[in-house]
Amino acid sequence: MQKIRFMEQQNRVILKNKISITGDLGSGKSVVGNLIQKKLGFKVISTGVIQREIAARYQMTTLELNQYSETHPEIDDEIDSVFKELNYESEGLIVDSRLAWFFLFSSFKVYMQTNFRTSAQRIMKDSNRKSESYHNLDEAVEFIKARKNSENSRFLQKYDANCNNFRNFDLLVDTSDASPEAVADLIIEKFEEWASAQNYRAQYFLSPKKIYPSNKIQTETKNLPLQVIRNNFSYYIFQGHQTVKQAILEQKPFITAELLAQDHEKLANDQNTNDFLKNHWNLEIAKNWEKECGFLFGNL
Repeated sequence: MQKIRFMEQQNRVILKNKISITGDLGSGKSVVGNLIQKKLGFKVISTGVIQREIAARYQMTTLELNQYSETHPEIDDEIDSVFKELNYESEGLIVDSRLAWFFLFSSFKVYMQTNFRTSAQRIMKDSNRKSESYHNLDEAVEFIKARKNSENSRFLQKYDANCNNFRNFDLLVDTSDASPEAVADLIIEKFEEWASAQNYRAQYFLSPKKIYPSNKIQTETKNLPLQVIRNNFSYYIFQGHQTVKQAILEQKPFITAELLAQDHEKLANDQNTNDFLKNHWNLEIAKNWEKECGFLFGNL
């Protein structure tokens, strides 16, 4: 793919040849980033890489640098400035960092998502995560939730960067039921669309088995485009039950969705997402959906 001149800021050329990847623990960011690197030839950069370069300059180990930065906030500022400068790199980059999307305004911003149980299962099976040991799955789930909430709160407070607002991203993909290869191919496809488009619209690819039904299924008589609402890290069907059911039966790893509202945002009828759930969702609906589609959510 050719590098495309994107814009000029303060007489500095910016190219549309950067992908920033952030996302949930256990979503496969490193594996997918390496697959994209092999296919596009872009350089992979992570927070760890930048920390190691700065540590070498200070003649410290990364552990010593982390300890030093606790009382020297200028270290964080230096790391942040390095990420900001990446906007002006001519080389194609894949940047794996929780705040890459925030600092790399010129990048194609990807969020890789998994539900908490899937994240926990993957982390517990990963022998490389020796520092993350749990007694059982439930403990791992609670740790992951706590860490995500803590980081999101810290980033919001320090940078006014809302990692929980998925409208900040150009592509969201749920990797729960997809292979790393399928996710990498999807990201490359959408990246190339974004790089060549005048007006690119954010796209959401969700796992059909991770979307909860609503009683609005009673009014649907045909396949409709999928519209969802998001509340407290979970997705619920507003429209498109038959479309989701068909995707489940066909074992599709993800399905395109339109995000109507998230958390406390208002819907067209002036309801917010909490109001919608009170009126349109209950456990019985979900259990009936499992029987109809022939699978189990796993966390009901």
